[in-house]
Amino acid sequence: MLCDAVGEDINCQKKYCDYQTQKCISGGNSKIPCETDAKCKTESKCDINPSSPTYLKCLKNGGTGILCNANIDCEFQKYRCNVLKQCVRDECGGALCTVATQNTDCNKPARCNQCGKCVPGGDGALCINDAACEPKNDPPVAKNLRVYRASCIGIRGSGAVYFQWDYSDKENDKETHFWLEIDDNSDFSSPEVLREVANPGVNQQLITGKLTPTVSCSRTNPLCKPSGFISYNTTGYYWRVKVQENADGTLQNSVGSGDGWYYGEKYVLAGHPDPVPLFTFYPNPAAPGGTVSFTDMSICYDNSGADLQCSDFTWDFGDNTGQVTTRNTSHEYKTKGAYSTTLTACDNTGVCCSAVQSVPITDMGAKDIPKWKEISPF
Repeated sequence: MLCDAVGEDINCQKKYCDYQTQKCISGGNSKIPCETDAKCKTESKCDINPSSPTYLKCLKNGGTGILCNANIDCEFQKYRCNVLKQCVRDECGGALCTVATQNTDCNKPARCNQCGKCVPGGDGALCINDAACEPKNDPPVAKNLRVYRASCIGIRGSGAVYFQWDYSDKENDKETHFWLEIDDNSDFSSPEVLREVANPGVNQQLITGKLTPTVSCSRTNPLCKPSGFISYNTTGYYWRVKVQENADGTLQNSVGSGDGWYYGEKYVLAGHPDPVPLFTFYPNPAAPGGTVSFTDMSICYDNSGADLQCSDFTWDFGDNTGQVTTRNTSHEYKTKGAYSTTLTACDNTGVCCSAVQSVPITDMGAKDIPKWKEISPF
């Protein structure tokens, strides 16, 4: 085999200076081509004197370390104090040092460094071993606790309240659980509402409000079941939230106020439920040009919980013919179709809710409302 006699070995491989041996060999770990070892002893070398202003720089003259082409080649020549207060070549040790002065350089308080090691001269917290320097996973947080009232839920004698909060975690660990407790006692000894939700999609709970009194259950009575709702016009309710995360397979609860819980402001559900709009219509179906009769069945409330007739009504028949504001009414649909008819009922405080029904008008429908005539059986 014929090879280039300059810069190649007998196997025709290029020869380069080797950093560690400072010899000219095939596969040398520098990028410096060579012919003889002499070239490798005259090239730039790293300055490995920690007290030098050019420490770990690649110098053409004056360096006493390994061969180099650029400063980056000198990085792994750093000597640092290890946990045994020895000066060793270590990129992730503590204080910079020299072997000759290690007793002085490494006689410093042990602190955590960026690699999680407890070493003299580390730049983190004081420590006694590497275990103290292991990365800590911050617990999850529940924040921005808030309450707002839902409107027009359409259930007789009831309202609803949203209890909401935001889940937060520095490491973005997944939320696995939350717990919500609501109690009219500040010590949460007999909660009216207890909720536990696994793998929640949203951090909120819709809690029903009723005009009837709640049932409180002492935590020491396993046979008692909390009511699960809150009542109108009480002295108010205390509420709190606890959240949990899955941190790399480890479940971790929130710290909160030291007991794991985050506390919302006391909440009072004042007033009364919103109107519940209801209506019937006849005939069903009706025919084009026939008359459809609409009858209001809506319910409104006062603070005592009594059912009241609603104060104001608005009908929209869904055919762009205008609105009617009487309690009961009738309407003629001219053409076939399914018409979305809306009744809006308002209570005496001005709260209004709406209900929609589809009114079918077909050729098979009744033309007019039947006119009944009483016939004597005699």
